[in-house]
Amino acid sequence: MRQLFKRYKHTLLTLLVMTIIFAFSLQSGDDSSNQSGWIVQIVITLFTFLHIPTTGYPLAFMVRKVAHFSEYFVLGLTMPFTIKERQLPSLKYLVFIIPILDESIQYFTPGRVMSPIDMGIDSLGLLSGICVSTFLKK
Repeated sequence: MRQLFKRYKHTLLTLLVMTIIFAFSLQSGDDSSNQSGWIVQIVITLFTFLHIPTTGYPLAFMVRKVAHFSEYFVLGLTMPFTIKERQLPSLKYLVFIIPILDESIQYFTPGRVMSPIDMGIDSLGLLSGICVSTFLKK
């Protein structure tokens, strides 16, 4: 079992991150807003502690967009290792498919919308993670 995990650890990690991304997409609009609201409150508390003004900024919007970028950045960190581990160069096409699939899931989820802007942010996060991962491998 340990050998199997060791052999496929990057593939499993990539699948785990993808599962988390799709799980977030399946949350209803209300659940997603509540989760973002909780994080916004933490950011406000932190900014207040650091004496950074919080008025005049669309913090909820910014938190949501940073979340999109971050989850895809983590996915991008894992993908080059998975492609190498599986020896399937065609997996690189997932870079284009996953953000579209993710936003398509949201289209059918109550209270959510499909957003081309989010697809772009997702893609930027994914490509940024791939660049960092590729740089770290060398």
